[in-house]
Amino acid sequence: MVDAPPDDSSETQMGQRLEQVALLLRHLEVLRGRPVIALIAPEFPIVPEMVQAFNQVLRRMPEVSQLDLLLESSGGDVDSAVKIAKLCFNYTQDFQVLVPFYAKSAASLLALYGKTLVMTKASELGPVDPQVRPPGVRDQWVPAHSVDEAVKFIGEVEEPIVKAALVEKLDPYIIGAYRNAQEASRQYLSEALALHSQAKRDEVVEVFTRRLRSHGYPIDRERCRELGLNVQFPDPQVEKAMEDVQELYEEILTTVGRFAFIVQSQVGWYVQVRSRIYKRYLGSEATTSGALPEVAPASDDG
Repeated sequence: MVDAPPDDSSETQMGQRLEQVALLLRHLEVLRGRPVIALIAPEFPIVPEMVQAFNQVLRRMPEVSQLDLLLESSGGDVDSAVKIAKLCFNYTQDFQVLVPFYAKSAASLLALYGKTLVMTKASELGPVDPQVRPPGVRDQWVPAHSVDEAVKFIGEVEEPIVKAALVEKLDPYIIGAYRNAQEASRQYLSEALALHSQAKRDEVVEVFTRRLRSHGYPIDRERCRELGLNVQFPDPQVEKAMEDVQELYEEILTTVGRFAFIVQSQVGWYVQVRSRIYKRYLGSEATTSGALPEVAPASDDG
């Protein structure tokens, strides 16, 4: 079933809910003593278009000495994830990441670029499995582990004719893209870990890129601490505020469609639901645009 774009009534409801979220974000900011920008994308992959949207909100914020990113994402393109982290570095001296529920794959990498990682009892990261573009397909992304599994499966096939037929279907370009993405993930992880002085670097890279067979394996906050990452367990008030925000965002996405993402701070919000954009900034009316290129849903978390 394909989510339909919001109609006028659901769009109005979305705006009202986002105003409610703004109040919750403000409460979280007061508790933490730091400005917050939220990036919520449970099923929409992190891709260059999302970086552009994130920058639209971030550049309207005043430059501050401290900044929190409240993050929920299933992942996507590692280059785009790191670009978001570097944008945050350009606006603040102290960048921290709040994970109320999950930040998986490339979003785990983004989270690790935070000077401190604030994780609730329900928080989890996951193995960094970047997404790659199939050759000749502009707006579709495939999890790299799918390519890896295909290569391994073909290697196990003993019948020569069957193996040859399978090899013919596996484009060398996407194998190269997969290997490049995997290597880039390891390089980015090493860079991010420079911010975590007590990190067991070799073990972190091994855990996040090689050791875990399940792509969805939850790496919880206790395991992150064991790995020497800068993890903070929030006090009950902050934890409740983080979870309240995440739950309200989930309600919004249930209303407008799961294949969507939201970027929001006190200066306004930017929402994309499939190919349609809805945005509002302080001092301006809400605007809507459509007819953007579709970004195909990922076939798996990425």
